[in-house]
Amino acid sequence: MRSNLMAKNSFKYYLILLLLMCCSISHLLAQRKATGALIDLEHFIQQNKQLVTDTTNPFLSMLEKGRLNYFKPLYKAFGYKDALIDNHGLQAYSEDLAQALAFAGDYQSALYYQEQAYDMLPNKYVDTALYDVEKLKNIQLMPAIPYLLQQTAKYNIVLFNETHSKPQHRAFLLSMLRDLHEQGFKYLAMETLNPYKNASLKQLTVQTGYYTAEPICGELVRQALQLGFTLLPYEDENATKLNANQRDSMQAVHLSNFIKQHPGEKLIVLAGNEHTTKLAYDKHNIPMAVYLQYLTGNKILSIDQTEMTEGSNSDYGRLFYAAFVDKHHIKQTVIPLRNNLPVQFLDSGIYDLYVVHPPTKYLDGRPVWYNIDATRKEVPVSPAYQALFFVQAYYKNEWGDKEEGIYVPADQTFVNAENGFYYLYLFPGKYQLVYRDKGYSILGTKEITVQ
Repeated sequence: MRSNLMAKNSFKYYLILLLLMCCSISHLLAQRKATGALIDLEHFIQQNKQLVTDTTNPFLSMLEKGRLNYFKPLYKAFGYKDALIDNHGLQAYSEDLAQALAFAGDYQSALYYQEQAYDMLPNKYVDTALYDVEKLKNIQLMPAIPYLLQQTAKYNIVLFNETHSKPQHRAFLLSMLRDLHEQGFKYLAMETLNPYKNASLKQLTVQTGYYTAEPICGELVRQALQLGFTLLPYEDENATKLNANQRDSMQAVHLSNFIKQHPGEKLIVLAGNEHTTKLAYDKHNIPMAVYLQYLTGNKILSIDQTEMTEGSNSDYGRLFYAAFVDKHHIKQTVIPLRNNLPVQFLDSGIYDLYVVHPPTKYLDGRPVWYNIDATRKEVPVSPAYQALFFVQAYYKNEWGDKEEGIYVPADQTFVNAENGFYYLYLFPGKYQLVYRDKGYSILGTKEITVQ
């Protein structure tokens, strides 16, 4: 009788605990919203559909006649929204739009649209996520960068992954780049790098790659080149014509050929999402990392950033992440251990290490992690023109009227703060501010120096 009473009390305690935790994580699961600035831009686009210059390509591309126009995909996304969703599906539409918004400096809206690509499980599944988190006992949280550097020192091949709509993942690698170089890493292989003969691999331009035109990724490339890294493209030139296995296998062939020709050299690889998983789901879905390990026979360290980041990479992952960061009060980027071994999360065993990023904090409308561990300064930009909507900062030596659209901004945004100012994050240096309206026309420019 006493044991039955104790069991009932324990069950009641567990239910109360779950209820309290459900309430406490509700703020992390609240439906995101697009920013007011984006809603304003969407209304403008719907009234000015003549801005859409490409209605045939299913993708939301920034490229227009070989030059960058960061509003081009937004014009198309909102000007032909219904047709794009009908023809290509809500998931593809939402993922493409999230990427375009991340490029343009509206991270809050990018997270909103990235989550729209999910099936959106009801929040009743929160209790399942809470239960799964509760099962993970004796968790140790290690500050991510010191722990990762202890591990990367043991390997010649280190794989990082990213979600293309989350520049936070590139910002994290950027914050580690100098230390990795000091460990002897000399090559940075990136899935996004242009694999063709016209590639610009010694200076960041529109010809360097596609995702390298996102400002944080651009700074990753610039810093890598300044530190002395060699950029290594490895994408298959026929990737758009091949199935997933063929693409991943050819990526691995390119990397393994380089490794065999440069024995002992230390290589960082940045790839999208599941390309870096070390286990295959089935014979029809074999990731690049599996092929690479087989072809080289080398020990490979695979580091995941996609599952335990705000929004995760699936809807259940979103619920699990919210429960985990709430239970453990995650305020900084960490690596979870248990019994001194890395914790395996949702897809157990497919990565060696899982990075847990804290929920994004915003300052003046921008994510604070844009400051790259306080190495970039928050710079206020006054609303100098009545029609001003979009501000960009180019490095002074990369700006010129003839070069417009060839080079990549150091930062940019159309999200302004409550005081009406726009805030950019910039390394020390000389910049050309560019002021644009909703039609992407230049209203004016201004030289500034960041100390």
